[in-house]
Amino acid sequence: MCADWYEGTDCSTEERAKYYGSYIGTATYFNEDGNLIDSSIDTIPVMGNGSIVNELDADKVILALVASGMGDFEIPTNTMSDPDGTSFIINGDGSFNGNLLTINAKLEFTTETLDFSFSGSK
Repeated sequence: MCADWYEGTDCSTEERAKYYGSYIGTATYFNEDGNLIDSSIDTIPVMGNGSIVNELDADKVILALVASGMGDFEIPTNTMSDPDGTSFIINGDGSFNGNLLTINAKLEFTTETLDFSFSGSK
């Protein structure tokens, strides 16, 4: 039996390592009325987040894995800035299932709230 967050025959492989990579898929944004406002093909890179074994970084958004042995994650509430410097609050959840990444998040800007979804594979 391996320690939490490790797997393999000799327990030396971090579980999160299998999720690393670039996921290509469809990103969609809906406004508060549920109307589609944007849909595009996007790439989300996922990499390790320092020494914290149960967290990943997906294009600067922290994904906190919910439980060892599971691919589910939470996006903790966090204030971020887009490339134009506009500040927003993000939170949500998602999952890794094999080579598939699914994300559902809420983006709260000063003037509007958007629902974001992404589904892609590596």
